[in-house]
Amino acid sequence: MYRNVLPDKDRILLSRIYKLDRQIETYMKNHEDMSMNKLLPTTDFIKKANNLYQEMNENIIKISLKKTKYTQNLVDINKYLSK
Repeated sequence: MYRNVLPDKDRILLSRIYKLDRQIETYMKNHEDMSMNKLLPTTDFIKKANNLYQEMNENIIKISLKKTKYTQNLVDINKYLSK
């Protein structure tokens, strides 16, 4: 079986985006009775997601899209895939 070994920087970026995705999920579970459209702009989740996607290359973004639920919804992902 062939495995694509990623450089340390890419693995770190992936772990950071996965961690952010889990934080968003926990936040949403703890605020189920409130509108996320109003709450999320008051957090720094959108800014963090944008910063992480700016650092990632297209290959890493595609890998992250397979395992995240929330972060790609906070940014214009097409902007980062076309760079």
